[in-house]
Amino acid sequence: WHHLATEQSSFKLIHSPSTHKIMASSTNLAEARRTANLRVLQRLDPQIVDLAITASHVVLYQFSLTAQQWIKCNIEGSLFVTKRSDVPRFKLIISNRNSTENLEVGITSTFQMQLRDTYLIFRDSAAASSNASGVDEAVRGLWFHDGKEREQVHSYLENVVKSLQKIEEMEREHGPPPSLMN
Repeated sequence: WHHLATEQSSFKLIHSPSTHKIMASSTNLAEARRTANLRVLQRLDPQIVDLAITASHVVLYQFSLTAQQWIKCNIEGSLFVTKRSDVPRFKLIISNRNSTENLEVGITSTFQMQLRDTYLIFRDSAAASSNASGVDEAVRGLWFHDGKEREQVHSYLENVVKSLQKIEEMEREHGPPPSLMN
């Protein structure tokens, strides 16, 4: 019985009012951080209406066709997938800690990606041509500090792309919704 009483008292301690205050304050802190990030991103792009998912730290790489290797870019920082009020409806943004040059990639139905080891590899169809340096800007890789965040971002983006493909398929079959025909 003594063992049971000890477990019960520790159980009560876990659910004490002070613990609830700590949990509530960390929730408030996370919400304040989210709101502040949303405001900053809205200054960059006024069409952003919400943050869909974030990752604490990523590093951008580009694949060089000439050298046949990955080249680390000077872009790393927090990653945000945002919802927008205009096309593209979703955008991937890296808030660059190294300079004022952020990465912004619209997510469309043709966005392609795959997971490879600790990287999320993606093809940006909007930048599909090679530039003079021989770097194919369409094939990029994101290294994630946190593997769980990589999986979550990949899963979210996969669902977004599938939804966008389904919408386009429906529009091809039935035409655009009446509200878009004006």
